[in-house]
Amino acid sequence: MLRIFLIIALVGGLAATAISGYYVRNAFLKTLDERNDFQQKWNTETKMYTDSQSKLKKTETELTETKTKLTQTQSDLTAANGRISDLEGQNKDLSANLTKTKSDLDDAQAELDKFRQLGVNADDVKRIVADLAKAKKERDDYIAENKIISHDRDNWKDRYYALVGPGEVAPEPPGLRGKILDVDPKFGFVVLNVGSDDGVVPHGDFMVNNNGRFVGKVRVVSVQKNRCIANILPSWTRGEISEDCSVID
Repeated sequence: MLRIFLIIALVGGLAATAISGYYVRNAFLKTLDERNDFQQKWNTETKMYTDSQSKLKKTETELTETKTKLTQTQSDLTAANGRISDLEGQNKDLSANLTKTKSDLDDAQAELDKFRQLGVNADDVKRIVADLAKAKKERDDYIAENKIISHDRDNWKDRYYALVGPGEVAPEPPGLRGKILDVDPKFGFVVLNVGSDDGVVPHGDFMVNNNGRFVGKVRVVSVQKNRCIANILPSWTRGEISEDCSVID
């Protein structure tokens, strides 16, 4: 009897083991299938990610190239606009020159018509122009030579008066007023703020006053463009002559 129970227990155990192994095997196979599905999905997602990264990198490269081209295009456009502005300015200048040339041509034609009416031909006009240019040059040479002679004359005249003393007093512009810029009491001369532009000439006299009081007289010995030098005349000195004094003809 005991043997029978042992056999039954052994058979039951084997049956339970077989049933448990069946379920375990099925669960294992199911887990294996799920793992394989996950691995396949992982591989698919990984490939998609890698492709996306590659496309993104390519897109970024293309975008960088596009930005570079855009910058170059903008630079070329700016340069083109600058050239257009230059050309417009040149066109404006050329138009103005053309208008002036046309006006000059019209004026020349009008002058030519006047000469034609007078019976003067082109050769006569050339000769007249040449003679006029020659006469103008002779006149300019004469004026230049006269200036040199006048300058030499004034220099010799100044040297003469410096050696022998002042001669005839030259008249200064009536009512001319000025100021004393500097005084040299040692050598007895002053510097005035009036000169040849104001009509001052050498050997002219100025009265010196200080606040409306007569203090002396000075005589011009050297004239520059906007100032002159004058000697203090001791015989006319009635007070101190300083930079505060003014002068009047």
